[in-house]
Amino acid sequence: MYALGLLGLAAQCALVFARPAKYQWDFGTYFYASQLFTKGQDPYDFEALVRLGTSSGAHGDKLNPFIYPVHALLWFLPLGELSYHAAYYVYLALKIAAGIILLIVAREWINGPWWRALTPIFALLMFGGAVPSDLRTGNVALFEATLVLVSFALLQRGRPGAFTFFIVLASSFKTALLPLMTAPLVVRARRRWLATTVAASALPILLLISWFAAPGLSRSFLHASGGLVDGLRPRAPRGALNASSLRILADICYLVGGNANLLATGICYVAWVLVILSLGVYAWYKFDCDDRVLVRNEPVALMYLLLTYGLLVPRLTQYSYTIMIIPCMFALCRARRRWLTWAIVCFACVPFYFIRRDLFNVDPLSPAVSFALLPLEYSNFLVLLACWSLMTFAPRSTCVRATARNPATRT
Repeated sequence: MYALGLLGLAAQCALVFARPAKYQWDFGTYFYASQLFTKGQDPYDFEALVRLGTSSGAHGDKLNPFIYPVHALLWFLPLGELSYHAAYYVYLALKIAAGIILLIVAREWINGPWWRALTPIFALLMFGGAVPSDLRTGNVALFEATLVLVSFALLQRGRPGAFTFFIVLASSFKTALLPLMTAPLVVRARRRWLATTVAASALPILLLISWFAAPGLSRSFLHASGGLVDGLRPRAPRGALNASSLRILADICYLVGGNANLLATGICYVAWVLVILSLGVYAWYKFDCDDRVLVRNEPVALMYLLLTYGLLVPRLTQYSYTIMIIPCMFALCRARRRWLTWAIVCFACVPFYFIRRDLFNVDPLSPAVSFALLPLEYSNFLVLLACWSLMTFAPRSTCVRATARNPATRT
């Protein structure tokens, strides 16, 4: 099974390798943004980005606006010195390396030979093919997932300093990862307050440095990222293109009220956050193994933190679900009701987005049309919610199965 999953992932990599003119268009955005920056132009100027991509003959019609912080450009400047095709293959090789590291790190949380053998299969199929989607688009989601889970593995092994380094690297792409920097507090790691403070302050410091070093570009970044608020309009990316709690609440308000009522959506989202956090606190205390020595079941707490983050983050595209594969597998392999586990697995592996788009020729950006279709359009979110629920409402005996590796390192 393991080899079969690896073969499927290798086929996806070979497809992307063989057709550089068709795939990794998000990488094209990063590549040409770095070239505009090198030339002293504004990488957030979408028209200039498209002109440069079109003149180079690569993905001119598929490029998206560059919406990452100014300091994120440092990741792509070395690639910008190469030709597009050379950089394309180097970038793909780095993604393959990140995927291999992710499969190795997954062994920290996936127990049992059967579930470990299924890990590549899940990576290939889960959430409608989140990993293949990331490979085809050329997004940074796979790098982000690898850095976050490596940081969690290091924290679990009692290395909060290394955790801080890798989680800051991951957040240099997307500022939405800031809540995950509370992981040392969740597992009560030694020097937890220092690690959390350093990690949480690094991102604002980087943004301030960028503001003073390049105030014009920083203003352009704020303007470009502010466009994400438009995600609440009826024809904004939705369904598999943005299966987040905020987007599904916006669709519900649209179906009920006839338009995307921002106030109603905001109220519903705040209520949703309060409910999830309240249940999360309840589950967090349930994960304690021994309150007398303050030892926490670290794997459970860290995976639960990731699942809770996924339920609350306001934007979560299909490839962004890559980071949720291992936490969901962790929840599924610990569940007691096997029939429910495999029902969730089967539902998670059905590519509803492609069925709706390719078989029924439905525009992915079309507004919500009925409540009956919402479970299919937001299947990824429902799978995430089901896995979170398995851990939240699991009996205490299933949550306190493994003890911390070294209780003496906890304070």
